[in-house]
Amino acid sequence: MNLKIGVIGSEDTVEKILTVTKEFQDKAEFVPFKYTDKSETIELTQKSQENSDILIFSGQGPYTIALNAEVIKKPSVYIPRSGTSFYRTLWQMRDDNIDIKRISTDVLLAKEVVETMEELDIVLDKTYTYDFKYTFDFEYNELADFHYNLWKDEKIDAVVTGFTKIFLLLKEKGIPIYKLYPTKPLIREYINKAILLGRVKKVQDAQVAIQVIKIRNRGENFSSDYEFMMIKNKLESTFIQYTRDNFGALFPLGRDEYLIFTNRGSIENIYNILDFQSNTYMVGDSKVILSSGIGFGDTIYEAEINARIALRHSLRKDYDCTFLMDELGNVSGPFSSEDNMRLTYDMSSGKNEEIREISEKTSLSPVYISKLQALIVKINKNILDANVVSSYLGISTRSARRILNVLVKFGFGEVKYTESKAKTGRPRKIYEINI
Repeated sequence: MNLKIGVIGSEDTVEKILTVTKEFQDKAEFVPFKYTDKSETIELTQKSQENSDILIFSGQGPYTIALNAEVIKKPSVYIPRSGTSFYRTLWQMRDDNIDIKRISTDVLLAKEVVETMEELDIVLDKTYTYDFKYTFDFEYNELADFHYNLWKDEKIDAVVTGFTKIFLLLKEKGIPIYKLYPTKPLIREYINKAILLGRVKKVQDAQVAIQVIKIRNRGENFSSDYEFMMIKNKLESTFIQYTRDNFGALFPLGRDEYLIFTNRGSIENIYNILDFQSNTYMVGDSKVILSSGIGFGDTIYEAEINARIALRHSLRKDYDCTFLMDELGNVSGPFSSEDNMRLTYDMSSGKNEEIREISEKTSLSPVYISKLQALIVKINKNILDANVVSSYLGISTRSARRILNVLVKFGFGEVKYTESKAKTGRPRKIYEINI
């Protein structure tokens, strides 16, 4: 099955990229997502990930905007503009009899301009480059004025830009301006990188993942076997919910041990591990310690060996925690309920501004909002119903329906359609949630 690659960027640059993607049609399907204004980048990035395995951004600008907005959930690359791209533009300027020593640029760093000119044995008196401070949070008019004022003051003879809108704005004013496009060899190089990255990710996601869970006595004696069984039964219900959320299979081993079989793509997310720790911690008992190890491998045998090694690390701790060991022998951990408590505190303290604002506006718990975001990432779409949400959040369908309706009420979603599978009973609403 071929990879699906989303291509995000300005319309003209995406079109240039698509002329090269024809060479790779037997390896991947490329889906364009074009914008006319950089403000559309975040929405297009979110939309592109619904059916894409990997993303290619047309340049550093849209990539940085999406990265800073924390909306990139899939492996991604962007096509830079240094090197051959700049050489080609300088060649065009020379053909147009433009003094290439007197230019201003935006997407290129001053160091890149100077080094390129040095390789051409050209000495620059001064380099004029716009400083984005690595955020690309700028106004088009502000950037256009930067170039225009330099030209008006006769400090430059031409402008080199990476932005289509700047190109059009300054061209209307009669200023010699050149759009910096990626060259075909550069596009080809990054398409190959994207395909390789996508293939590696697919192989990793398909790896076997095994989690071994062990219930340990904290040192206190149980009044009877019934007391231990009651604690065990409470914990089992959380194991079942957690296993279902991660599309796995749960198997009890003896009196105090459990195995969960799933795949790496389902369980690797750190939020899943923290959810497991916090949920079991809440229903657990002070008389037991919950230790677990997660292992990845190409076979069940390798994954279980790694899970057992990770479990040994966990057993050395005197508190509930999880360790993780990958196929290369790298061990991560411990992940504990305290980590998740800190995460929840961070969100409610305003470190996650987006979640805090949604919570304040809707009066919904920031934990529920965070989990809904995780659910959308996990199922790779933002189309939900109350049954799916109730299952994932561990709440009643009625409560899930209330949460979804509140989000719609405050503008964070809409009811896409209503369906009824039976002539009687409440019709099922299908929601599109944007958080």
